[in-house]
Amino acid sequence: MNKTMLLQIVIWILAIYGLIEISINIFNGIAMVNNNIKDMYILIAVKNQEDTIEGIVRSIVFKNIYYKNEDMFNNILIADMGSTDDTINILRKLSKEYSFLKIVDCKESQEFLYNILGKQK
Repeated sequence: MNKTMLLQIVIWILAIYGLIEISINIFNGIAMVNNNIKDMYILIAVKNQEDTIEGIVRSIVFKNIYYKNEDMFNNILIADMGSTDDTINILRKLSKEYSFLKIVDCKESQEFLYNILGKQK
C-alpha cells in the first residue's frame, strides 16, 4: 500500500469519526432541549464499510454507556446502500447484540423515512 492510499484511508476514517461526533453532539443538544427522545432516530447510511462500521457502531454504544444516557440512542437505523463486501454481515451480527439497532436496505430506509414523516409515496 502506498503512502497516498494510506493517507486517504486515514482521512476517510477521521472524516467518518468526525461526522459521528458532530451527530452525537447535535443529538445531545437536542435531547437536553427535548426530553421526549424515545421518538428520535439516528440514521446512518453505509456502503462497503467492513473495515470501519463495527468501530463506529461500538463507539456510539460506548458513548451512550459512558455518558450514562441509556435512553439516548434508543433507535439507530443503519441503511446499507448496496455493499458488496462483508458490511451487511457485520451489521447483522451487531444487531443481534444491540436491540436498538435496526438494519435495512436502501429501499426500506426510504419507506421508513416516509412513515416517520407521514408522507405518501
